[in-house]
Amino acid sequence: MNTLERTPPSSYGSDSDLSRHQFNLMKHRKRREEEMDSCHCESSMTKFHNDIMENITRTIKSTVESVITEKMDKFSTDLDNINIEMKKITKDNAAITASVTEIKGRLNEIEASTNFATNRQDQFDSRLCLTEQRTKNFEQYESDIAELRNKYTTVSAELKARQQWDRLLNLEVIGVPETNNEDLVKVLAIIAKFLDVNLTATDIEFANRIQPKQPKPGAPRTIIVKLRNRVVKDNLLAGIRRFHGITRSDIGMQGTQRIFVNEHLTLENKNLYKKCRELATSNSYKFIWIRNCKIFVRKDDKSPKIAINKEEDLIKIK
Repeated sequence: MNTLERTPPSSYGSDSDLSRHQFNLMKHRKRREEEMDSCHCESSMTKFHNDIMENITRTIKSTVESVITEKMDKFSTDLDNINIEMKKITKDNAAITASVTEIKGRLNEIEASTNFATNRQDQFDSRLCLTEQRTKNFEQYESDIAELRNKYTTVSAELKARQQWDRLLNLEVIGVPETNNEDLVKVLAIIAKFLDVNLTATDIEFANRIQPKQPKPGAPRTIIVKLRNRVVKDNLLAGIRRFHGITRSDIGMQGTQRIFVNEHLTLENKNLYKKCRELATSNSYKFIWIRNCKIFVRKDDKSPKIAINKEEDLIKIK
């Protein structure tokens, strides 16, 4: 067992050199002061750094919050505008949908109408084909009808000419009063005597009164005379022209009414003569007459005569 020593070893003994010890102490104090200054500086720097970072953080936060607020406000405004536009789009979409529905309905109607028209067109085409077939069958008939029409026109003209030819020796006496038991041959002889024309009973084939188609109240019926030769007829007409007509008193009858002696025209030629007179008068024609049942006109003494045989000839009067 070791025993305690009263005096420590020399390595733990006091330094007998005080100046050295004091120097070491000052050095140690200075080091501590430096350490303390260093710690204080570091603490100040830390605080400064923290303050700067806090200011920066605060500034950044404020800036970010301001930017975010501004962006959020703009976003909110844009969102409101988008909502408004969406409402408009929704409304327009509803209108478009309604329009599309209406258009579809009309298209359906058009389709139905088109189908109906197509069916009618098909029916029409069928009828047209049938008509064309019938037309082909009638083409020969049309040719035959045209030929028959031409023949009818020719025959009709020949018949009219024949009817007028049968009246070539006839005279029409208008305005002679009717009496009981009258002798028309004797009356005609009196007229011929006044006109200074030789007329005997043998020159007359027959003499009869006829009822006109449009009788005038109180007017006597017309006398139709058929003569046996054209010479006597022409002489009687020439006498009428020479005496400028004849009246009832000229043949010993009461009254001064005129008696007309004309060629006996067919009804068609009478109508043609009437139209011819009206047209010639309106165009200042001086002469219009009938000879051998044919109608003639002349503008004046120096103009050539124009024969009017049918209505188409009236265009010659101008």
